[in-house]
Amino acid sequence: MRKKTIALSLASHLKVTGRAREAFLRHGFEAITMVTLAKECDMTRRALYYYFSNKEEAFRAMIRLENSEALEAGHRAAQKVLEKPHGTALGAVAEWIDARYGNTRRNLSTSPFAKDINDAAFRVCADVLNEFAKRTHAELAKLLRDLQDKKLLRLERTVTAQAVARLLADGARGVNQTRPPVSNSALPRRYREMCNAILYGCAKR
Repeated sequence: MRKKTIALSLASHLKVTGRAREAFLRHGFEAITMVTLAKECDMTRRALYYYFSNKEEAFRAMIRLENSEALEAGHRAAQKVLEKPHGTALGAVAEWIDARYGNTRRNLSTSPFAKDINDAAFRVCADVLNEFAKRTHAELAKLLRDLQDKKLLRLERTVTAQAVARLLADGARGVNQTRPPVSNSALPRRYREMCNAILYGCAKR
């Protein structure tokens, strides 16, 4: 009975966090209050305090949810490529990157408060972002090792999957922040170009 109660509580928390995410996208971080957040979540302020003690806590939960979903999306995207008869390592990695980093970029771009939300994420959630950066590197390194096991990729002996994973993640963040900005529609191609350059090189010794 206790396990069922905990499960329902977690499901309820995820549901409220999902609504909070939509509220932050509509109102931004700086301007929103717990009163507005409660209305957007379709509950009383008192009920909202059961889940979050303040808007910062709600925002942190939202950032965790967004990053967790992005990692899961990356895994699914790569597996979908590898299930195809002619799936390639480049295709799997590029799709993983696009789902992990592109989805977040595309979701954020729908908000008129994108800069406000992005700035707040680095200010309020630096530890959360660092945590998920490490998880991202680990998950991506695992994908690279799996690709090696499947004989779809062969890394040089002088480099490790973890090192390449960090380069790919850094490259993806660079694509998202490049100037002039890359359009949402062009993101998949730019990620693929970046992945190809890192995995296979673009210059002769």
